[in-house]
Amino acid sequence: DNSLAQIAQTARAGKSVLVVCNLVARAQTAYRELDARLEKNGIPDELLHGRFNMRDRSAKEHLVRDATGSKSDNRRSIVLVATQVVEVSLDIDLDTIFTDPAPLEALVQRFGRINRRRRQADLATVQIYREPFDGQKIYDGRLVKRTLQILEREDDKPMNESAVSEWLDEIYKGEIADEWQKIYGEQATEFEANCLQTLRPFQSSDHLEEQFYRAFDGTEVLPEVHQVEYEKLKEDDPIRANELLVPISYGRYHQLRNARRVLTEKWPFVVDVPYDEKLGLDFSDLKRKARGRFVYTCPGGYGSARVRSQIR
Repeated sequence: DNSLAQIAQTARAGKSVLVVCNLVARAQTAYRELDARLEKNGIPDELLHGRFNMRDRSAKEHLVRDATGSKSDNRRSIVLVATQVVEVSLDIDLDTIFTDPAPLEALVQRFGRINRRRRQADLATVQIYREPFDGQKIYDGRLVKRTLQILEREDDKPMNESAVSEWLDEIYKGEIADEWQKIYGEQATEFEANCLQTLRPFQSSDHLEEQFYRAFDGTEVLPEVHQVEYEKLKEDDPIRANELLVPISYGRYHQLRNARRVLTEKWPFVVDVPYDEKLGLDFSDLKRKARGRFVYTCPGGYGSARVRSQIR
């Protein structure tokens, strides 16, 4: 609660603030709380993560780029709450960041969205929380802990880009380096045996096709709230219809299936999960009793940022 109060206070001081959470649910919760705190001040805020459909995500990215784009002529203060999606693609430039802990290379990508064009006379401050430090089932907890140890040692010092490589060497040493080398070797051997050695000119391979799709851990679902609109669009404008689909992991899909939230047998899989343009697909009410029948279906720069870190 104190962290949210500080973020809100920073925004009220006229700064553009980036808040990065490692989990979508955590980002949604932070956004709800900050939106309630900032509404009376008239400070705009946006939430960005991977569980929006393409139509809403594109609109959000356009708004964020207009407000914080490094080359925008219409820059203005905003609070952007996001997940790892902010680490790539978006050319945005905010004043400061509050972020969940993550491996150093991920944090450096996040820092690259701060003071990107060096508009601030002094070094920008980036603030990294000490918890949760277990990796949240996304990152190797050892990498997060080693990163925090280094950042605590360097706390409140200017970050020198040339030092980042040395810090990474320090993090990826010992048993972690050995494990990475082993995994790399195993995957290289598997790729050579299953892909390169089986290639034949002008011949397709069902096995290679399966291997290809295994690399993408996910499927797309259609929130029930958009089912009528999808049906209207799919014949005349299938591209716009597909913009209503939301990507989720297979693990999350099976969770929905087991919770009896999958309502159709064929793709696109219609799901009984709340969705709106502000929060995206919201799994927070999965404990709510499902309605209807249960369908069993198995879907086939760092750049020029100048920052000063602070560990919180």
